[in-house]
Amino acid sequence: MLFVLIKNMSKKIIYYGVRSIVYAVLGTGIFLLVYFLFNGGPNLKSACDGCFISGGCLAVCSLMTFLYLAGYLDFFFYGIMMLPAIFTENKRRYNDLNEYKDSKKIKRKFKNFDFLVPLIIATIFIVVAIALNIVIKQSI
Repeated sequence: MLFVLIKNMSKKIIYYGVRSIVYAVLGTGIFLLVYFLFNGGPNLKSACDGCFISGGCLAVCSLMTFLYLAGYLDFFFYGIMMLPAIFTENKRRYNDLNEYKDSKKIKRKFKNFDFLVPLIIATIFIVVAIALNIVIKQSI
């Protein structure tokens, strides 16, 4: 029993670890893009802007993940999924929206906290941006 618990925990650690690395690389890529390409090249203001923009983008990713996991986007995804059935004679996978929502509830049951990973990384970027902004304001 303990072995099964450890095995399940290690899968979750790997899952959230990979998600953390992907979001950190995404945030760092956005930061580097802003840092080197805007505000006349690398300077303190570019670093502040890069941290704030990458933090904002990751916060939006977190918000969209939360909305998806809460089921607020089911109507939208169900509509997209039913588009081919409108134009062709393909068989529908789901009869109605309620059947689609019920099938998604089962999958979402174990992913309640997926929105926290990008939110934590976004918070780090935004805190660094605030600190850099304070340093910029103090140096003026």
